[in-house]
Amino acid sequence: MDQLVFVHGVNTRKDAGYGLEVENRDRLFKETAWAGAPVNIHNVYWGDLAAQFGYDLACLPSNGPKSASFGLLGGIATPGAVVQAQPLSSLASTDFGATVDAIFVTMIEESEAAGKPLTDDQIAKFRAAGEYAVNNAAVPPSWATGASSDQVIVSELRKRVAPSGAASFGLGDDIASAAKSLADRARNLVSSGIAPIIRDEASPLVARFLGDIVVYLYDRGTPSKRTKIREIVAADVNAAAIEAKKQSSKVVLIGHSLGGVILRDMLGDPSSGLDQNIKIDLLATVGSQPGLFQEMSLLGNATKAPQKVQLVPSIGSWWNVYDPVDLLSFRCAPMFQDVLDFEFSSVTGLINAHTSYFKRPRFYARLHERLKEIGIGA
Repeated sequence: MDQLVFVHGVNTRKDAGYGLEVENRDRLFKETAWAGAPVNIHNVYWGDLAAQFGYDLACLPSNGPKSASFGLLGGIATPGAVVQAQPLSSLASTDFGATVDAIFVTMIEESEAAGKPLTDDQIAKFRAAGEYAVNNAAVPPSWATGASSDQVIVSELRKRVAPSGAASFGLGDDIASAAKSLADRARNLVSSGIAPIIRDEASPLVARFLGDIVVYLYDRGTPSKRTKIREIVAADVNAAAIEAKKQSSKVVLIGHSLGGVILRDMLGDPSSGLDQNIKIDLLATVGSQPGLFQEMSLLGNATKAPQKVQLVPSIGSWWNVYDPVDLLSFRCAPMFQDVLDFEFSSVTGLINAHTSYFKRPRFYARLHERLKEIGIGA
């Protein structure tokens, strides 16, 4: 049984929705990326050691319209992509894959907001939608590029991801419900203006991002929070490696945002607590910043520019996934040897680009195909 260790990034706390988010993400990993092949998932949680804000972020501006949503496209659309009357059909004509992702991200968000785990039917639709979007990435389907309305988009998409169900645009249809919510948010953005929304929604994420970085890099306690975070991560990684060795299976490490930095910083550092003799078949950093930290010489290695940092021998493959719209994700190949940078363009916005990688059908569909290429999963 493969062992997957997932290390979360910034702005993650064990609030009311944390458990449900982990449950849904685990199911998507198991049933889409691993396609039913056995995998044991270790979810590393270090959020209790992250930055604390004594005034509950009262320092942030709060002049924007609080009722407005940072929904469809995360508040920033590709120029000309959002038309107030039929926003989904307009987006589909520009980027079909992004339209599919946006609908299913919203479906997951709505389920989690209601405190409901994803159903088997929703997981099946999610997987089918990801495969369909990826298979039609080069040449989008004609029905999508020529759709006359949002209703056509929903009806035609539903036929292809849920062929046994009715292609309705009414109540009781989770795809239609997500699409309607998405379209309503888009119209709200167009009518309300997006600049204040961007500031109000982006500022807390950026503040917590900066705070968590300070905690990891510069905390001077004894022991420091950085040391404690490393101990938590090392315990799960070492345990996963022991299990994988017993079963002659694979070890996969996935780090989101600062989680990817933490993993890359610990690998190859004898003082990190990681067993330096373990074999990591795949390290995947997603929406992460190892490249930025290396540019600033903040990672634990002696290599300086322009020389590239060598790949740690214990790592079989390293994939770094970034979204050009995600301002908190960066390339790694210019700074590190033997890392593959993958661009995952969501045509979305600041907040959604960084926080929704693990809710997008295309992400899991592509991860599944690439895992198969290196002998992992089904």
